[in-house]
Amino acid sequence: MKKKIVVLFILLCSMLACVNSAEAYSNQDNKIYNKAYSNFVNGDYQGSIVQLRKLVEKYPNDMPIFIMLGTNYVILGEYDVAEQIFGYIVKTHPQEAAGYSLLADLYADTGNIPFAVKYYDKVLSLPGVDNETIKTSEANRKKIIDKQIAYDKQISLKDKSIIDVNLNLDAKKWYNAFASGSKANWSVEYGLTGEDVTHYKWTKLVSVDFYNKSSYNLSLDIVYEFVNSQIRKQALFNGYKDAVKKLSEDENNIYYEWSIPNLNESEIGRLYKHANGIYYIRYAVRQSSISAQQRESILKFLKNVTVKK
Repeated sequence: MKKKIVVLFILLCSMLACVNSAEAYSNQDNKIYNKAYSNFVNGDYQGSIVQLRKLVEKYPNDMPIFIMLGTNYVILGEYDVAEQIFGYIVKTHPQEAAGYSLLADLYADTGNIPFAVKYYDKVLSLPGVDNETIKTSEANRKKIIDKQIAYDKQISLKDKSIIDVNLNLDAKKWYNAFASGSKANWSVEYGLTGEDVTHYKWTKLVSVDFYNKSSYNLSLDIVYEFVNSQIRKQALFNGYKDAVKKLSEDENNIYYEWSIPNLNESEIGRLYKHANGIYYIRYAVRQSSISAQQRESILKFLKNVTVKK
């Protein structure tokens, strides 16, 4: 983790001129910045943070300051703080690859493979990205997916009879791409026939997670708040304040929708409380938004999902 982020930091510094940054500092602030850099390369990460914190309010759009600040926190193991800082870089420099690359590596090394892939893909989709960054992103993307595939084989669900939901998907159009877990907690994914869900090359994806009542003391509100918090955080990084919308709810269901145009992904989901436990059912599309007609169709699909008797 730390080695990869530091290597990326050094690469970005060479591109952005982290010493004597492109943004004009006063003589005093230039000394502070160079002191922060000196502390960093000499392993005094807390000292580097102290110096950089003196500059962040004066230079809120200066990428080298925030890249170094976030990298310090990664090395110290404070990944949540680093995530917020790298997310801030994405928000303030949405056309630059640096913030997306840093987030992708951070998510890859902390095990959040889906979001790591999203941000590697974002780097690869940006115009004007240099060849070295493209090669590195492609290699890192492949590495984490290969690792995930190997892990998925180990946890693959052998007895699929425990998957007790009726999704009513057309078997000619959809296939079971992944299934894992146990009676207490299982996950399953379905992709369109011909699409490579394993390598995250899909346009539509139906997923279900199940949490057994006897093993997990969860309420609909708790699960919804978790989903909301995770998506809201990514949305804010990408400049969207109100990404998650609760469409409707009753005693046993919560329906929601979210879209993050910058990542070209949208989803409508249903949280369903059953006597067995909580079913988390979602229909995702690789689109910047969902049309009214699509929304009606997806909601109809989700509402027709039932639990086998």
